[in-house]
Amino acid sequence: MMAFSVILLGLILGSVFLIGIVATIIILINQNKRKGNDDGFR
Repeated sequence: MMAFSVILLGLILGSVFLIGIVATIIILINQNKRKGNDDGFR
């Protein structure tokens, strides 16, 4: 039972870490798109 909870905790932490990385990449891409749009409008 102990090993199972440790594995479960590792999976949860790993998925949260991956989601954080993906979210950061998406935010950076969106910021770059906004900058490009601002330059285009000017």
